[in-house]
Amino acid sequence: MKVRYTLKMKNSKIYTQDEVIYLNSGDIFDNCIFDDLDLKNVDLSDSVFTDCSFEKTDLRGAKLNACEFTQCNFSNAALMGCNFFSALFTECKLLGTVLSQADSIIGSEFIRCNFDYADMRALDLSGYDFSHSSFIETDFSLANLERTLFVNSQFIQVNIHGAKLLMTDLRGATLQGISLKEDILKGIILTPHQLEMLAQEIGITILESDEKVKKS
Repeated sequence: MKVRYTLKMKNSKIYTQDEVIYLNSGDIFDNCIFDDLDLKNVDLSDSVFTDCSFEKTDLRGAKLNACEFTQCNFSNAALMGCNFFSALFTECKLLGTVLSQADSIIGSEFIRCNFDYADMRALDLSGYDFSHSSFIETDFSLANLERTLFVNSQFIQVNIHGAKLLMTDLRGATLQGISLKEDILKGIILTPHQLEMLAQEIGITILESDEKVKKS
């Protein structure tokens, strides 16, 4: 039987380390805080988490496959060996997380999430939909981003060195601090307006054929 952990008042349920042994897979958690706890190797598969916080939580080796996370905070959580297979993340914060050390994120979905300063090196993210998400100083080096969607996302100062970008869709994304080397950008999908933005980054002025240059 599923157990629902919820607090109907404004205050959150703050878990202590001694209470960790009572957590079970398939439970439902609303407005709960697990910050700074040791949750190594815990099995919470198929659980549902809403408005929960795992900031700086040690989740190494934890089983979180098929979980649903809505508006949860994983900022700076330790994810080495953590299993997120087929998990659903909606409007979650994953600031500073090292997703490249997770055991599996295969089949996971990420909807309008924040990945600022996250480490996503060498991950196979081909075909994932990261539309309407934030990536500020995110590390995608050597990642497979083939046919990955970043539509209308923040894509600022990201590291895409060595990443595979065939048909990577960045239409509508805010692009700043992106390397303009041909070997890095080859294969991405942009709008004409975004091409103008990238040109401005290196001081190129794009004019219509009959437009005159304005002298300053």
